[in-house]
Amino acid sequence: MFLAAQGILPPVVVLPVAALAVVVVAGHLTALRAAPGIPLSRRRLRTASGVVMLVTTIVLSYAFSFVRADDPGRFTVAWSAAIMLLVVVLGLAGLDALNNVRLARIHRRRIRRDAGQLHAQLAEAITLARQTAPDAPRTPGPPGPPDHDQPKLTLRGRQEDP
Repeated sequence: MFLAAQGILPPVVVLPVAALAVVVVAGHLTALRAAPGIPLSRRRLRTASGVVMLVTTIVLSYAFSFVRADDPGRFTVAWSAAIMLLVVVLGLAGLDALNNVRLARIHRRRIRRDAGQLHAQLAEAITLARQTAPDAPRTPGPPGPPDHDQPKLTLRGRQEDP
């Protein structure tokens, strides 16, 4: 009876692979839930993706193992559901990629702002140190290259024309 309901591939081949996929995705969801410092938007998208992947794995294993082509109604429903779930997984992956771009922009802006603040603080500290330092005679150091040979860098790291 068990082998009579065999679909495209035997259950002996499909079910161990599906079980491994379910364990991996469930492990990822557990690790995601326990990980600190993950932005809420990323955690929500990846949790939704993981849940949909679990359902997709189960539906695909059913479609591959137990749905026969000589039962057109069940075959159509199973494979339509599997394809729709795969489209949802791909859509969630696209949303996750866009969210990562958004989070990277926010992080980059924060780094630029902090670097600008640090630069201003450093300039203030240098000015204050020059004002309060005793006038000590400075010994000349080794001559450096002429100033016009050095590229001038802006705050963003791009070179300016001399």
